[in-house]
Amino acid sequence: NLWRAILECKNDYIYSDTDSIKILNYFRHKPYFDRYNLEVEYRLKCACNFHAIPVDDVMPLTQKGVKKIIGVWDDDGDYTRMKFLGAKRYLTEDAEGGLHLTVAGVHKTKAIEYLKLKYKNNTEVFKAFTDDLQIPAEAYIDETGKLIRKNHD
Repeated sequence: NLWRAILECKNDYIYSDTDSIKILNYFRHKPYFDRYNLEVEYRLKCACNFHAIPVDDVMPLTQKGVKKIIGVWDDDGDYTRMKFLGAKRYLTEDAEGGLHLTVAGVHKTKAIEYLKLKYKNNTEVFKAFTDDLQIPAEAYIDETGKLIRKNHD
């Protein structure tokens, strides 16, 4: 399914991992994603009906309490800047200037808080986001004083 989306997007394709794809010109490809999502929903409902499984079982609640069918593509919005270092390692900036970090094994919120404190602005955060960037364990101390996670080499 991911490969089908990459082929659909052609030269607008930028990056993907196991469950997401980053592209340019989203509205050019929106009809494809809409059709795909309808197909997934139809197939899941048919499978649930065939196997006598409640449809709600394929529609878990999001963190905000909204039912969301599994396996569909979501629109994560537009980015003004993106920087990709490799698989599961990217930094984005949204239209309001908010930074969003995805790095496997790194707490998104705590890492962004640390980067914002350490660097004076978003441009400096983007410059610092390299393979050599290290986030110290102290950045993972939560408001209760507990260590969220610490890895040792």
